Amino acid sequence: MEREIREFPSPHYREYRLAKVDTVIIHYISAINIDKDNPFDTNKILDLLTKPIKFGSTAVKVSAHYLITREGVVYRLVDEKHVSWHSGTSQMPDGRKIRDSVNDFSIGIELEGGDWIEFTNDQYECLIKLLKSIVIKYNVGQDFILGHCDVAPGRKQDPGKQFDWDRVLTKVFSPVEPAAANKLTIIPKKTDEPEVKPIDITDGRDIIDETSPANNKTVWNKLINFLTGLFNTK
Repeated sequence: MEREIREFPSPHYREYRLAKVDTVIIHYISAINIDKDNPFDTNKILDLLTKPIKFGSTAVKVSAHYLITREGVVYRLVDEKHVSWHSGTSQMPDGRKIRDSVNDFSIGIELEGGDWIEFTNDQYECLIKLLKSIVIKYNVGQDFILGHCDVAPGRKQDPGKQFDWDRVLTKVFSPVEPAAANKLTIIPKKTDEPEVKPIDITDGRDIIDETSPANNKTVWNKLINFLTGLFNTK
């Protein structure tokens, strides 16, 4: 089955990488802190990944390269050649990091989900196709497809206990299927969409905003502590 990748550019990225891509980090995300009755409102989730999140006088900017919705729609938010701000303070299991993060050498994929709900078959199908293309392009090994929990242990738990690692990795590293079976068609975003003002909400992440001029460690640490953990409850 042919799937689409919809372009939805986020301005939250750095153009240059300091290392080659060799890692993929899988996350979950929801709008539960905004709308408990509709935590998978994709428009609200896209807001979280494309607009500054206000915290007092500080604005946190987060993003990922891709978002996969519950219905299996894939959004590309940041070009793979750029650094998206998806993992925050993090390091590989062997301690490798750049600027206190794995962002420089990784691709971040967000799945609409949470620890209280299973991921959908459509999401798994799209994720597997996307991962296959990334694995082939960057020669990513199985040990380098990780969860946010693996690079920020004790602080992050996504993609969580509902994520079926065996299902994903078995499919991704099985013999390559015909090209048509793994095709992802890119759909450009409309250019006439109006600009929307920054939202005054938080998704509970603690991603490093590399453009922030803030150097007050006390304020920044308070922000990190506030964001950390908000995402780990139903």
